[in-house]
Amino acid sequence: MLILLDTNVWRYISDEDAAGALQSAASKARHRIVISPAVLYEALRWPDVVLRRKLTEIMTRPAWYRLMPDAYSESEELKAEIRRLRPEWMRERPDLERFRILRSDWRKLKGGFWDRARNAPDSECDSLRALERGDLDLARAEAKVRRQTAKENKDRMRGVPLNNVMARPMTPDKNWVGSDVEAWRWVTWSFMATSLEDENSVYVSWLEGEVELSFVSFDRKRWDEFWFFEVEASRLPRMWLRWAMEFQQSFHKVTDGTPVDAQIASYLTDVDLVVSCDKRFVEMCKSCQREAPFYLAEAKSIGAGKEGLRELFDLIGQV
Repeated sequence: MLILLDTNVWRYISDEDAAGALQSAASKARHRIVISPAVLYEALRWPDVVLRRKLTEIMTRPAWYRLMPDAYSESEELKAEIRRLRPEWMRERPDLERFRILRSDWRKLKGGFWDRARNAPDSECDSLRALERGDLDLARAEAKVRRQTAKENKDRMRGVPLNNVMARPMTPDKNWVGSDVEAWRWVTWSFMATSLEDENSVYVSWLEGEVELSFVSFDRKRWDEFWFFEVEASRLPRMWLRWAMEFQQSFHKVTDGTPVDAQIASYLTDVDLVVSCDKRFVEMCKSCQREAPFYLAEAKSIGAGKEGLRELFDLIGQV
């Protein structure tokens, strides 16, 4: 079984120097502890230098099963949908040099991202800040906007099953046919259109070698149809998950960790169990599991501190 731990769980593992015990418990039960880039990124953003170094040392141990970035996995799913529905958007002569370099940096056992984070966490922290260029602040601001919109529509929208949430453009669109569509389609259409118009976007880096990205501008009608009516949630599970988490988050208080929770939830398709000390996050994951049109991991909540770690080890021994 693959078990993904939330950042708050790793914090208590660090506080109690329990990484060795965690490794032993998982090995005894024949499970693998999973670490995602989103969780490691959150540790690298930690302002306390001593804690940051300790967390990254624990998280980057080779004992854990390492996942690829969420944007990479989302891009792979999107490429598969483009091949299925719009093969003419694929490049006749792919240029995969940059893609292979990026992928290798994440996958290789030595000398890549995980090694840099382990051996020079402060430098990797600076690199992450430069790479994000305020993107995280923007994501937090957008979360606040969604929160305000949800407040204004709470009587109409709260409690609506995720697959029944519909949306339409706030302003006229020449390619809009007049009927509402599932909200995840509209939100993802907007997000991807914006991302692919930014040459510095990570999505551009993962897609441009195989996909002719100019279709976003030059084939707008078919681009809209692709998102509004043709793609399937079961084939783009991470994009559906990101929307589903952000929609649920809009009915709760916004915190600095709100955008990160949606990132971490995108890995629910990769593992069998997610463990967190955040009960609200776990409840949102459970809602996604009940309503998603595809398989998702189970989510379990544990307490804080030593008692929470005892719960974690008991859970590892039981599942």
